[in-house]
Amino acid sequence: MPIGQDIIKMDTYKLQKLENGLTIIYQNNISSSSINFHIGIVAGSRYERVGEYGLSHLVEHSISRKVTESLRTNLWQQSYVLSTFDAYTNKDFTKYYFEVDKSDLKIAINIINQLFAPEIDEISLKHEKSIVLREIAEDLYNQEEIFSDK
Repeated sequence: MPIGQDIIKMDTYKLQKLENGLTIIYQNNISSSSINFHIGIVAGSRYERVGEYGLSHLVEHSISRKVTESLRTNLWQQSYVLSTFDAYTNKDFTKYYFEVDKSDLKIAINIINQLFAPEIDEISLKHEKSIVLREIAEDLYNQEEIFSDK
């Protein structure tokens, strides 16, 4: 086989809808020993009403903080999984993503459980709220700068 051909062998995407309404789209990559999780939730600024602006972003920050704190309790997980964990929120959805080795599916399931059943304390919530408010203010300022330059 010539070099560079068929290095990555993948099946086509498969879609499965669970009874709870969750839709899973997955693809098998036999050339990799890792599993990449990209979890999208329909929750973004487009769905927020007056008085709720920034709520999706706040929830994403708070959940991400709890997940990263739990990963920091184990040095191996910290260097391995934490380096791949990230999240963001936009107008249409909130997305969390991370990677684990196929042999560490239990770690992935623990992370997913934390995403869908978070335990957020008031101190963490207040801290993340201040960060999100600062980010919103920075975004508004940057938009003003962009429009005032033209």
